[in-house]
Amino acid sequence: MFTDTNGVFSDNPKTNPTAKHLKTLNINELNIDFNEILLTLGNGDMEAKLVVASKIKRIGVDTIITNGVDLYPISNLKNAQKYTLLLNE
Repeated sequence: MFTDTNGVFSDNPKTNPTAKHLKTLNINELNIDFNEILLTLGNGDMEAKLVVASKIKRIGVDTIITNGVDLYPISNLKNAQKYTLLLNE
């Protein structure tokens, strides 16, 4: 899933320069308020992206969240490792 950041962070990296990049994220440990998400769908919120990405991962599709703004985002995956890999463990 493409976004405007290099994957998922511990906080918003645009407003918090100390936000930590998460190389992996276990979807079973996510605590997302789905009612809140329904109110914010369509605004590009990372939680909304995580809801969709989690559903995709749960049906068995390998899922990553990565920067789609950079040139050549697919090629950058293997070189830059600017992404978060979702796990289902």
